[in-house]
Amino acid sequence: MLSFPTTMVAQQRCATMSVLESKFNANPALRAIFNERQTQFQKIVNERVLRNKSLRTDGLAVIPVVFHVVSRNNQNIATDAQLIAQLDTINKDYSGTNAGESKVPDHFRALFGQSGIRFALAQRTPQNVPTTGIVRYTTTRNSFTDSNENIKHVAQGGADAWNTNDYLNIWVCDLGSQ
Repeated sequence: MLSFPTTMVAQQRCATMSVLESKFNANPALRAIFNERQTQFQKIVNERVLRNKSLRTDGLAVIPVVFHVVSRNNQNIATDAQLIAQLDTINKDYSGTNAGESKVPDHFRALFGQSGIRFALAQRTPQNVPTTGIVRYTTTRNSFTDSNENIKHVAQGGADAWNTNDYLNIWVCDLGSQ
């Protein structure tokens, strides 16, 4: 989840890791599953690095992104330009065109910038209706908290995800202590 400041002095925060940690605390078996999958993934990466094989796909995978901007009284908490700038940053990270190359550990340098993944604003909704990929929702809530997933459910004042097999869903809201 991305959040954008409502004033120029506010700090941007992402609640993904705190929500994940909360889920792990509530369900220790989930942490074990997550850790096992990370171990399996790391094993595959290590084997490919040892064999000098790339993890690059044969083509470019384009992932449709939908920004769910949830705010009170149509408050503009993130402009379209800010959201597109965030998408550009993600694409630079995945394509290796950002300024962080010098920070990549040597054993990953061969893989840097070769993801074969690009993120693009969704052009069609799950109902096949044209969209900009930026959907704004009005809520009665002043803010959301990073300790639950209310933002991801219309019944709790948020917005329901689009099919997660077809879209990368990103929620944007005011984070508070509510």
